[in-house]
Formats: sequence, C-alpha cells, structure tokens
Amino acid sequence: MNVNELMHKVEAHYDWLQARSEAADEAYCSLTDEVEENMTFDDLLEAMVDLPDLVKKQALRDAAQAHPTNLLAETYERLLQAQTSKALQRAEEWAYQRRSIA
Repeated sequence: MNVNELMHKVEAHYDWLQARSEAADEAYCSLTDEVEENMTFDDLLEAMVDLPDLVKKQALRDAAQAHPTNLLAETYERLLQAQTSKALQRAEEWAYQRRSIA
C-alpha cells in the first residue's frame, strides 16, 4: 500500500469516526430532551432526599440566612445526568444487541 492509499484509508476512517461522533451527539441530545420531558417534580424531590447530608445542611443554612441556594437546580442537574446516563446505557446495550444479531 502506498502513501496515497494509506492517507485515503485514514481519511475515510476519520470521516467514519466523525459521523459516528455526530450521531452519538444527536442521540445524547434527543435522550436528554426525552428525560427532561418525562421528569416530574416528585422525581426531583426523591433525588433531593438522596443527596449527601452535608449538601442538605448547607442548603438549610443558606435558606435560614436568606442566602440564595441552588439546591433545586443542582439536584435537577444531578437527576438529569443520572437518568440520561441510564438512557444512554440502554441505547448502547440495544445497539450492541442489534450489532450482534446482524
């Protein structure tokens, strides 16, 4: 294989990786949107209960001193990340199974 053929092969592989990366980004955004749509306030409250005591105590101190607290926003972000990670894991498992069947 000469240098030109090797370069074309590398470029083709790079293009394939780029397309795969873009598809993964689109899938991630789609799953994130789906998780956000299905998330309820009860999910958020349940996630708050599972936060470390140190975080909850600091939020209570901030509230008692009339300082703004980002507890709700931080909990929402953590919950979103956790649910999106689960959704992505299910999507990866499904893709792997489909690849194994084919």
